[in-house]
Amino acid sequence: MPSFYVSLEFHRLLGRIDCASPLIGKLADGRLRMPRSSSDGRHRTWYKTIEAISKVCNRPRSRDDCWLVPPNTPHGLYSVKLSPNGSRNKWCGPRVVYALANPKELSYVEERRSDRHVAHRCGNGSAANTTKPVCLNPYHLVLVASTINQDHKGCKYGCVLLCPHEPKCVFVHRDTGLSKPCLNDIDTPLSPKHCTHSPRCL
Repeated sequence: MPSFYVSLEFHRLLGRIDCASPLIGKLADGRLRMPRSSSDGRHRTWYKTIEAISKVCNRPRSRDDCWLVPPNTPHGLYSVKLSPNGSRNKWCGPRVVYALANPKELSYVEERRSDRHVAHRCGNGSAANTTKPVCLNPYHLVLVASTINQDHKGCKYGCVLLCPHEPKCVFVHRDTGLSKPCLNDIDTPLSPKHCTHSPRCL
């Protein structure tokens, strides 16, 4: 069954985008651009992309949780194929959903050779040649320099109060992708030993 929560969130993001946005339009070689929908149903559209992700996603409870999908390439990535032919017709899933949530930064997302990477604040990014799920939650993604992206991976500081990154890292259970509230609470942090959540924030 598809994750209706993820589908609704993506539809809400798509609904905010104006028809004049460079994200909306006919498929163009080398561009991250799709029509909202297609009358004949044969072409890649934003609606089809949203539903394809929702069908394979886990069951997150909120924006705090990871929206995990299994990788669909041999390289441990989740990619979105915009058209059967043409150069640069495949886009990395995190870049696609980041652009959907941050359309004003599309030019940076499209420039694949730039030193700016879409980093996972939760640490659940792609892992080469593995079957590790990839997080496509746009609220867990941030566009940063490549060196900062490396530092984001597996933040070693243990909780948001100690994390030096901006925006702060998101601490989740590695097996389920569910948020660890005790470790992510900035205002009234609790010690994990006093945690009452299930699963526990240890």
